[in-house]
Parts: sequence; C-alpha cells; structure tokens
Amino acid sequence: MKILNLIYNIESNLIECVLPDDQDYKIYFQSYPQNIIDNLRVLQITKNELPSNINTIKVINNNLVEMSTLEIQEIKIYGKILSEKERLLNKLKPSHEEVKKAEQIIEILTLIQEVM
Repeated sequence: MKILNLIYNIESNLIECVLPDDQDYKIYFQSYPQNIIDNLRVLQITKNELPSNINTIKVINNNLVEMSTLEIQEIKIYGKILSEKERLLNKLKPSHEEVKKAEQIIEILTLIQEVM
C-alpha cells in the first residue's frame, strides 16, 4: 500500500502539500523561510485515505477534518481561516454603503459650513 506524507501547518492546520513518503519535506520547502518550515508537520496516510477534496480538509490532532462552509469562505476571501477575534472585528467594520453615506454627510456638512 502506497504511503503518502501529508504536510500541514500547525498554526493554521491547513494542508500545504502531499508528498511521497520517500521525499523529505524539509528539502521540498528548502527555499522557504525557516519559521515556515518550523511550523510544518507530517501526517502519514495511505493513498486510499487521501480525500479527493483535499482543499477543504484541515488537520486537527492528527485527524483529517472537513472545514466548515464559513472557513472555506474565509480562505477564499482572506487566504486564511480567521480567528474569533478577527471575525468579531469584521462584524464591526462598516459596510460599503455606510462608508458612502458617511462621506456624503461630511460633504453636506462641509457645504453647510461654507454657507454659514
């Protein structure tokens, strides 16, 4: 049975790549900064265990776990899974419409001030 090395980042739990078991990931990532290499780990799996939807899988406690729809959307938008703090901060950000309305109000107030 063919064994594969699933390389993942321990900070994000995201899978970086899948390599054959005879290939050293440190050599594969040798051009990367050392701090990135230090955060990589290997999970050995068989070829049969390799999910077809590898882009929606993360590794938690050496187990393959399906990402939630929210996490998948965050990766598409921000390139990472947001922390709870980042999610709360995003909720507090004004919408595009709110920003536009505030700009219009400032413009109106500036005109009123000029008239006075």
